[in-house]
Amino acid sequence: MRIKIMNHIKQKLDQDKSNRENRKNYYLLKKWNWLLTHKNVNLDNKAKLNHVLNCYINYRQILNLILAIDPKLNLAYELYSRYLFFNDTCTFDNARDVLDTLIHDFANSEIMEYISITTMLVKYKEYILNSFHFVKGRRVSNGPMENMNGRIDKTELVSNGVRNFQKF
Repeated sequence: MRIKIMNHIKQKLDQDKSNRENRKNYYLLKKWNWLLTHKNVNLDNKAKLNHVLNCYINYRQILNLILAIDPKLNLAYELYSRYLFFNDTCTFDNARDVLDTLIHDFANSEIMEYISITTMLVKYKEYILNSFHFVKGRRVSNGPMENMNGRIDKTELVSNGVRNFQKF
């Protein structure tokens, strides 16, 4: 989504390089895109001087400027934030209703990039819901198994292909 908007702005910039608004928007999307995806960012940090924007500005103000560039980007960010909130706060008891609402909203957003996400949410709905079960105080996850697989892969990598250390 962000890249599509950046390409559109770049085309406008190629036609009119003196357009300050397009240059500012391109800069915001290129340099500050991490504000759209990072989860635990203190948005209310102390304002710092931004030489490109020529003002003192904090992360929340920059994020608001980015979201004001395009209404679909704003909607995409809102849906993304709602999914993160769902994943962090729902319980098994209310997850089905919230997920159904999210799937409906993703499907009706008319954002092309979210079609595959909607399909994935529908296809794996039961698996997603089952991940809200708690075992020994933690949500069910394949993370520990992935960690073990990663350790095995790392050991194989470090061994430089040697499979039998007795013959080494």
